[in-house]
Amino acid sequence: MTARLRILGNLGLIAGQCVLLFYSRDLGLSVLIASSALSYPYFIEERMWDVVLLMSFMMAVNVIGLFFL
Repeated sequence: MTARLRILGNLGLIAGQCVLLFYSRDLGLSVLIASSALSYPYFIEERMWDVVLLMSFMMAVNVIGLFFL
């Protein structure tokens, strides 16, 4: 189940980047945040702490961009 969430999360990250670049900043960042959240269970289950840390940092940047820019 978590592998499917990871795949869905990765597809969402790609879609979110496209939306961010070509359509809407707010919608793109929202999709990126939601997609990152979908990928967390897989990386935590597999104990890939470096990926979890990197994704947490990127999600924090996206949240700041969504609410403060």
